[in-house]
Amino acid sequence: MNIEEVIRLRIRIKDPAGYPKFVLTSVPANPDELTCYRAAEDEYYNSDGERLKLYISDATLDALIAAYGDGAECRCYQEIAKNLGAEMRIKRLTTGTETAEYQTLIELYNFYRSLANECKAQANSDLGNDTGRIGQMKQPTICGGFTL
Repeated sequence: MNIEEVIRLRIRIKDPAGYPKFVLTSVPANPDELTCYRAAEDEYYNSDGERLKLYISDATLDALIAAYGDGAECRCYQEIAKNLGAEMRIKRLTTGTETAEYQTLIELYNFYRSLANECKAQANSDLGNDTGRIGQMKQPTICGGFTL
């Protein structure tokens, strides 16, 4: 497992959210608030020493990187949305009502779902597939026949 690639992907997909820097060590005596500390596989801690919740494991990220390369990011958003969907269902059955925790899960689910949709649209646009735009494009002819 290439930990550096896994961490780069984890930062891009924001899992856990709010940490622009990851360090491969346990929480030091003077931790940085914006740093996430990786003590072991799937063990990430914030500056207060609290374990952070992950939606995708390191092994899954490594497998996605190996299988899809640069396309792993889009696959991650879909996987996170699936995990959040299952968690929302469990939370709703447990509480029986729409609590603040359930509402937070819905917001997270919608965030990752929209990222997955944007990723798909960008991939289609990059490949030159249908982007949903209407109209025809033609190179303009200027100055007696020269084209741009």
